[in-house]
Amino acid sequence: MSVVKFRTIFRGSNPRGTPYVEEAIFSCREAKRRGLAPGTSGNVSVRTPRGFLISVANTALGTIKRNEFVEVVGLERTPLELVVYVYGKQEPSSETPLHWAIYQARPDVGAILHLHDDFVRSVPAYFLDIPFTWTQQQSGTWALVQEVLFLLRQHPNAQYFILQGHGVVSTGKTAEAAIKQAVKIHRKANRYKRQEKK
Repeated sequence: MSVVKFRTIFRGSNPRGTPYVEEAIFSCREAKRRGLAPGTSGNVSVRTPRGFLISVANTALGTIKRNEFVEVVGLERTPLELVVYVYGKQEPSSETPLHWAIYQARPDVGAILHLHDDFVRSVPAYFLDIPFTWTQQQSGTWALVQEVLFLLRQHPNAQYFILQGHGVVSTGKTAEAAIKQAVKIHRKANRYKRQEKK
């Protein structure tokens, strides 16, 4: 079970990202169906006009429901804590700061999938020719955010990258595009594993 490392302030109970919920649900269930999100691992977000919808903490993507998303509309970092501003009734994913930072750094990104694809994680990143963070940082922390921002400065067009010891991130203009990218890398890793066994 992931631990939320920020304080959530609820601005209201009703997210306004309703038109984006179906897109988010599709990507969640597709990630599960294709073996990209085992157990309750992973989280998904879709950009909205005032922020982004994100799956709530400790949710199984394969069975996610419409009411298991909240809308994040702000994040504030003080010397003492991180504060996340939300419309909804449940705690957002512990990786909310990561999603926030990527949306801020990449205006072209409309959806983010943070997955724990075991195939990709077991293949050397250099074989897949995709960027990866240099150090392993604890999930949900600002240190992880800083690692990802550094990676994005080095690879400003990266659509997919590996978090050392902590899964992968796939992005796209839409959730469907992010899923297609994740599936493409998954298949590439699977081919490598098959060749390795020969």
